[in-house]
Amino acid sequence: MITVDQDNISKILLDEFNSKKEKNSRFSMRSFASQLGINSGALSQILNGKRRISRKQALKFMEVLDLTDEQRDAILEPFLIEDKLKDESLKERVLFDHHKFSSNDLWKVLAILNLVKTKNFKLSVKYIANRLGLEEKETNDLMTMIFAQKLLIFTKEGRLKRSNQTLCTTDNEADYSLKISHKINCELASSALDNTQIEERDFTSVTFPMNAEKMDEARKKIRDFQKDLCALLETGTCQEVYKLNVQLYPLTKSEEIK
Repeated sequence: MITVDQDNISKILLDEFNSKKEKNSRFSMRSFASQLGINSGALSQILNGKRRISRKQALKFMEVLDLTDEQRDAILEPFLIEDKLKDESLKERVLFDHHKFSSNDLWKVLAILNLVKTKNFKLSVKYIANRLGLEEKETNDLMTMIFAQKLLIFTKEGRLKRSNQTLCTTDNEADYSLKISHKINCELASSALDNTQIEERDFTSVTFPMNAEKMDEARKKIRDFQKDLCALLETGTCQEVYKLNVQLYPLTKSEEIK
């Protein structure tokens, strides 16, 4: 698991110090440290990003500083991400029987299951269809299959929720239906490149020489990265559903092939 950086915390504290300094030129780093309940040396390291703070210290800083709600959220975010990464329920990846759905429907099913977790979700075929750009009849059929497979359930309180938080398909196995699904994911990415504002997406690539014997290591790092990135992006209030495609493939033919 990666270490969650606290750069936002350092920036907020530095902004607070500079703001106090502007109001009172005699306000020193020692004075600010005293207000925060730490020594000036430790504060200097925190502001320079060379020292991490604990959750207890973060709560103390929030108590003594006059911060906005956005600043408070930014200070708490690293700790919420760490909580999510430590959550045992998220480590247990439940195998998803994708063969219950067509290759063309797989992305739609997963999108619906994640739309359920966003802010202001409505259990309405029209709402779901509009959010995902689907036909209403198609959406109704998908919802029927989703409930039939018990991928969505109602709690005793009558709230709709996913039966499993983390789903996965078979890995490192040849599967024709998944191959088709991956091709569709590439088509979705291509469409997003044409139809989504640049502020709402990020497309990058890198080309490099590779030691092919490290492929298994690469797969593990990609999956760890996906888990860590999801923990980051699912922290706080979610408004949209995104898809991440990570593609690693050779551009060269093996020299052994003639």
